[in-house]
Amino acid sequence: MTIPEFQQLRSLLVPLVESFEIDDPGRGLLAWVPVVGGTFVHPLTRQPITRLKIYGAGRDKIKIIQPLFLRSLPAFSILGFTHPSHLCEAVAKMLGQALGGLGALRDEIAAMGITLDLERDILRLRGNTELQNIKIEMVSKMPGSILLISLDGRSLQDMDPKDRTLVLTHDARKDLDELARLTQSLVTKQHGEKEEKLQARDRFAEGTSDVMILTEMVEESPQSQQAPQPAQPIEPDQPTKQTQEQHEDIAPLRIDYLFEMTGSDTEIWAHEGRLRLKIPFKVVQGQYMFYLEQVEQKFFKGVLISPHGTRHPVDVDFTSIMDIKEVFDRVMMER
Repeated sequence: MTIPEFQQLRSLLVPLVESFEIDDPGRGLLAWVPVVGGTFVHPLTRQPITRLKIYGAGRDKIKIIQPLFLRSLPAFSILGFTHPSHLCEAVAKMLGQALGGLGALRDEIAAMGITLDLERDILRLRGNTELQNIKIEMVSKMPGSILLISLDGRSLQDMDPKDRTLVLTHDARKDLDELARLTQSLVTKQHGEKEEKLQARDRFAEGTSDVMILTEMVEESPQSQQAPQPAQPIEPDQPTKQTQEQHEDIAPLRIDYLFEMTGSDTEIWAHEGRLRLKIPFKVVQGQYMFYLEQVEQKFFKGVLISPHGTRHPVDVDFTSIMDIKEVFDRVMMER
């Protein structure tokens, strides 16, 4: 964010916020807004919300990061807002639309005989059902579709989301039949990919993986001289040294899956059987950089480096996040 952009956004926020937690052109704007002109309550717990934590997301936009369930709302402009109640009114309108849409979606899925409920801290539906003796776990949000995430407790995260998504037709019987067909196709594909993974792991161990022939050289960050050095473990919180047998237990990840979670600009290497990721993450405050090293199949450890070279240790479990932005937001909240 340039100095003029920072100053413009700050001037818009001054009449709205209770206090600034971060107020620095180099680091951005992080502030608390009091809830006035009405009452916010958590849609499940009914716990009252008395204030909102926001950060500057553009020249005139902000994004809510606390409470967690409001983080699902998109960034929005605060142009024309002169009182905290104006911001709260805009949030209430967006939240009402989101919950209304999820309610209609839940009713449509219920017509198929499937019950999905609102998740605690994400504006999304989640639930289980059983078809043809196969237990299915799924999530759903607008637009009308269902994403399968596990079959009989086995995760489908390695599969392309497009291959495990059912787009609803608004015909409950037809949608249920299509869900059954999709489930059967995924069971077949899951068995096929299990064998394919075993073969890929062997090729990976031999240095001829179909995933990619990866260099052991990790570039030094242009933002900081403290970035990880070539062929050395990432610091701080470097992964525990593992035996060769443990390395062999780390299965390779599909490149398209990693790009989906981290962005197409991600650079990938391998070192002693472990993947290393260099992930640029650009926000209005500048470009941050993730340096991650694989510890387990989908669990990575490393650092997030700010545009000014500040280092934040991070753990990234790709099985429990929606994308790398969620990790960035968590680091910003914990600073």
